[in-house]
Amino acid sequence: REALAAARAAAREKEEAAKTPAAKERARASGQRRVEQARKKEQAAEARRDRAREALARFRTQARLAAKTRTWNLGTSLKSYIDPRVYYRWGQQVGYDVLGHYYPTTLQRKFAWVREEAGEKQPAEAGEALAE
Repeated sequence: REALAAARAAAREKEEAAKTPAAKERARASGQRRVEQARKKEQAAEARRDRAREALARFRTQARLAAKTRTWNLGTSLKSYIDPRVYYRWGQQVGYDVLGHYYPTTLQRKFAWVREEAGEKQPAEAGEALAE
């Protein structure tokens, strides 16, 4: 705002200092260009300030959300959090092999203890028993 006021004052001074009408017209045109440039710079600065405020608000919101949900990793699947015994029992009730079909291979190995706890043989062991 100060730059805009300074540009207007400088344009006025140059126009008043000009001696001929042609010089006054050139000074007026030059002053208008400078005032317009100062106005554009002011608008750009306001836009930058607004974007910075929005970014700060977004950052604060993310920080609050992170603080409230720190105990949960929202980027991972619930498969990693829910007790596999619950899924396993449900699968037995409806006749679905949860550990074999629902979980990826890594989690199948990780949760193999659920089958052992239930007293079942592993799928590989069951295949070996059939071959014998």
